[in-house]
Amino acid sequence: MQASSVYVRGIELLLLALPVIACLSIPGPGVIAAALIVTGVLIARRDVRSVVLDLWWRGPPASVALGIAAGVSINVFVQIIVDPLIHYLLNSKAQVSALGSISGDLRGYIQLLAIGLLFGGIAEELVFRGFLIGWSTRLLGERAILPSVVLSSALFGYSHLYQGLAGVIETAIVGLLLAILYVKAGRRLSPSSFAHMTIDAIGITDLYLNGAITEFFTRHVAWL
Repeated sequence: MQASSVYVRGIELLLLALPVIACLSIPGPGVIAAALIVTGVLIARRDVRSVVLDLWWRGPPASVALGIAAGVSINVFVQIIVDPLIHYLLNSKAQVSALGSISGDLRGYIQLLAIGLLFGGIAEELVFRGFLIGWSTRLLGERAILPSVVLSSALFGYSHLYQGLAGVIETAIVGLLLAILYVKAGRRLSPSSFAHMTIDAIGITDLYLNGAITEFFTRHVAWL
C-alpha cells in the first residue's frame, strides 16, 4: 500500500474515532461534541455525507410510518419487559431528574419536547446510527456491521450515564433496537430518526403527565 493511501486511511479512521472519543470523554455533553464533529465531517466530506444522509426507506410516507410504529413498539417493549426486568435485577430505575421537573408545566414541556425531537431524533441518530454504523461499514466493510452496532449501542447507553446504571442499560437496549431498525431499513436514517423522536415524545409526555403513562403500564403488567 502506498504511503499516501496509508495516510488517507489513517485520517479516515481518526475521523471515525473522534466522535467515539468525545462520547467517552464526557457522558452526556460528549454527544454534543460528537455531533459537532460529525457535522464538520459531513460538511467537508461529500462521500461521508452521501452515506450518513441516506434518508428514505421506500419513500418519505413509508419511512415516517415505519419509524413511528417502531418507536411505539420499542416504548411498549421497554415499559412492559425491559424496565420491570432492570428494576427486578438492580432494584432501581432510570433517573430522569436531570431533565428537570415539567409536570403540568406546558411551556417547559414544549421546550423539552423540541430539544428531545431535534437533538435526540436528529443529532443522536446522525452520530450513533448514521455515522458510527453507516459510515463505519462503508469504510471498514460489511464485516463491521455487528461490531459497529454493538459499539454504537453501548456508547448510546454510556452517554446517558447521568440516568444511573439502570438508565445506561435501558438506553443501550433502546439503542440496540434502533440500530437493528437502521440496518434492517437498508441503513436509511429516517426510520430510526422518527422512531427515536416517537420514543422521546412519549417519554417527555410521561414527565409532563407526572408519570401517568408509566403508571398505566405498571398497573396492567403487575404480574411482572
